[in-house]
Amino acid sequence: MKTTAIFVEQVFVGLIVLAIGALPFINWNLLDSTLINLGKGIGIVAIAYLLGIIFDRFTDTILSRCDQYHRLKFCCQTEQK
Repeated sequence: MKTTAIFVEQVFVGLIVLAIGALPFINWNLLDSTLINLGKGIGIVAIAYLLGIIFDRFTDTILSRCDQYHRLKFCCQTEQK
């Protein structure tokens, strides 16, 4: 994968984690477009990137055995044909 694709994937994962954690606590009546500025956006993307790295590594660790099993199963099935 290219560097940009990896960065975007990790930011996206981090934003999903932030959204899941923040949704129950958001007061939708207080949201206003004037409250959003560049500094807050940069901070949110930075936090999302860090969380994305952590959760991406965590899921890769958890799913690595399952991934290896399915690759081995696929290879064994193609050799039999």
